[in-house]
Amino acid sequence: RHKAQRATTRPSFSVAEYKKLYEQLRRDIWDAKHKPLKHKYTHELLRDYVLILANSGLRVGEANNLRESDLVEIEDDTGRKLYGFNVMGKTGKRFVVLRVGARRYVDRCLERNSRWRAEWDRAAEQNKKQHNRKRAQHDDWLFRMSDGNKIISLIDQFNAVLKRAGITKNAEGEKFTLYSLRHFYAVQMLRKGKVNVFDVAR
Repeated sequence: RHKAQRATTRPSFSVAEYKKLYEQLRRDIWDAKHKPLKHKYTHELLRDYVLILANSGLRVGEANNLRESDLVEIEDDTGRKLYGFNVMGKTGKRFVVLRVGARRYVDRCLERNSRWRAEWDRAAEQNKKQHNRKRAQHDDWLFRMSDGNKIISLIDQFNAVLKRAGITKNAEGEKFTLYSLRHFYAVQMLRKGKVNVFDVAR
């Protein structure tokens, strides 16, 4: 028998709410055009972070721990090229396949990291000389802050975007979180009829 949960599950975005979200992310990047590069970088990072989560079903912790070396390029049955990730989450190791349209978001992250890597290397070397610290063993994080460090959380920046877009809560008054993007992915996969509930759960 099914035992109903007492706790309220995290809400999913509706299609209209999701549209407002990514349109706001786009506006923020445009508004940061004449601000310091680090401001624009942060907005671009958040945009791609949100879009990848919404198109993959990744958990927030899994996304934060992604490395470029976890990325695998594959083809589907029709020959379309797409990306998958080897991730380690709370349920152990699993392989996450991004939707075909999400490929360009990953490519943007890789291209941005490539452009900023020289600056990150200089900052790391300077920090090592000043504090006599060893360089981090892993420096190929997919999502990195403007200083080159691994992201801890983007929830504050995400909440600020939701506030500017006027969609902090759903119609029932439930507050959106980054995990709402994972729920949005699952709901959309089911609505499109491409997979069944058992495939999504797996």
